[in-house]
Amino acid sequence: MSFEDFISLRISKNNIGEKRFTFIIPSKEVKKAVLRNKIRRRAREILRRKGDGIKKGISLAFIFKKGAEEQSYKELEKGISRALDERQLIK
Repeated sequence: MSFEDFISLRISKNNIGEKRFTFIIPSKEVKKAVLRNKIRRRAREILRRKGDGIKKGISLAFIFKKGAEEQSYKELEKGISRALDERQLIK
């Protein structure tokens, strides 16, 4: 399963000069709140570790689709990294 199957990324510039992240996990896609929160915690930790490597002045919205709850931490990390790399958001 490629990362496009379970992650979409929306990008917009912001005027605050900092990077911001939003995680959207529709309840229609992932029914259980426990699983939605697990995805959110993992994604937040992955982006925290990337930290200074991500460009400033942008807002990123990660939209997780059905199948994201089945991904391991490593697969989720690989998917987020590829999404950022393809859009050249890593310094």
